Amino acid sequence: VVDPSSLPAGEASFCEIVGVDATQPALGPLFRFPVTVIKPSAVLPGEYTVSLPRRSYEPGTLARHFVAVPGGASWAELTFKTREVEGSHLIVLHALQVLPSTPPTGRNPTEIERYIRLKPFHSITEKVPVVGGVTAELCLCKWWSSLGSVEVDVDVVFHGLQTSSTSLFVGSDEPVPMEIAAGLRAEELKVAGKLTKLRKALVPSSHVLRQTMGQRDTLPRERYIYELELSYSFEQTEKEAIKVLPRPPMYELLYDSPFEAQLWMVYDANKQLMGSGDALYEYPLTLPKGKYSMQVLVRHDNKAMLDKLKHLVLPVDFTLAKELAVPVHTSMQAALTGADTFTGCPMPRGSRIMVFVSAPSDKAPGAAHGDVLMGTLRVGDGTKWTRAAREDCALQVLVRKEAKDEEKKDDKKDKSDAELEEEEVRDARIKRLKALVEDKKWEAADALAQALLSQFPAHLPLLTALLNRHDTDAPSGETAPARRQRCAAALQRAEALVAAADAPALAAHYGVKHDTED
Repeated sequence: VVDPSSLPAGEASFCEIVGVDATQPALGPLFRFPVTVIKPSAVLPGEYTVSLPRRSYEPGTLARHFVAVPGGASWAELTFKTREVEGSHLIVLHALQVLPSTPPTGRNPTEIERYIRLKPFHSITEKVPVVGGVTAELCLCKWWSSLGSVEVDVDVVFHGLQTSSTSLFVGSDEPVPMEIAAGLRAEELKVAGKLTKLRKALVPSSHVLRQTMGQRDTLPRERYIYELELSYSFEQTEKEAIKVLPRPPMYELLYDSPFEAQLWMVYDANKQLMGSGDALYEYPLTLPKGKYSMQVLVRHDNKAMLDKLKHLVLPVDFTLAKELAVPVHTSMQAALTGADTFTGCPMPRGSRIMVFVSAPSDKAPGAAHGDVLMGTLRVGDGTKWTRAAREDCALQVLVRKEAKDEEKKDDKKDKSDAELEEEEVRDARIKRLKALVEDKKWEAADALAQALLSQFPAHLPLLTALLNRHDTDAPSGETAPARRQRCAAALQRAEALVAAADAPALAAHYGVKHDTED
């Protein structure tokens, strides 16, 4: 039994229990039982603050502090204060909590590393994400090339804004509720949601499974290495180059991966290699507009394992050139009617508030039904973070199917084959009319326009094309009578277009807010 009551707080204590042969103690220990006890510094109740012991930091000397994070905390503010010192000094801060959800690669969402430049009589505050109820280690060290010693006072103040969910999925027009609570102290709540990526799920167009080793080149117990090559294709539709990130399902697994090797390569339409990567780190590619193909290679010594991956769905994230704002409201009624959005409010200690998240009205270029928009719902005090905060909520919005496409299909179902054929011929002749106008073949264009007007006198695309025919710049050497005749014809076409338009329908459409790409 180990009694840690007399151990110093905020430090790690170590000892060993050794067993020796009582008759021959000179032989040394026969076995050892290491015992490590970490007794974190207690946080003042009600204030939720703690001051680290004052000490002088020298280059290359580590100072490890352990603090008991109170339940309900989501970030901590570390304030560094110096006294009278000479010159500037560089301090390194490494903060870490051991969490059950830590990936096998060791990348921890609460692990941060900051470099802090201190000057005489200087005070600087750093924010560190934390998880309530889990001991945090704060390791401080003076940078090796920063000469001299510096005495620093460090105060830790815990804050907390807890959300009822760490991820939200908006899959329909129904707003999604989320509760926010301030359990430790009064906070100034700021809420902002934005979507930054478009995720497409790619299915393989082909697959090839082959044996890479010869008959005499085998592993122990006559095992062979098999290789599965999957082929995918996708298109980048943005005008400017954007970042594209393939995310294999085996992401963040290397030595702990059940597969031997994982590799992907992206090629453009000319078979030029644009980039490659594996499953351990993120390798975003900056790709211009165009069509691309991707090869994914997975190896294993068990052929049955690779057979399961022949239809592997591969997510690919496209960075949006323009971020989409996500509306947040304080009531279900406001979310359904599109009333004023909620950006934040003061929250007293112990208070709770319910917010409702809706899908954005703007569209993402290149998004299709079934794609998912990815982003973050930021919940905090409004200051910028250098990385994701613990109270941030992952946000996913399903791209819905456009209702207007269904209406067009229903209109086509109500028409006969003869009517559909007549409309296609009409649209083709209007396209030909526009080409004649661009080539300035006026006689042929006017003859075709008269023929179309006799059949479709109130067709708006036709009237618009005729207006563009006369609404042109004056040709060189145009006489005054010719100019008056051209302008009169343009006015006549404009009046015909206005008369054919449905004014009440236009007023109803433009009287409300619509998507710019609609």
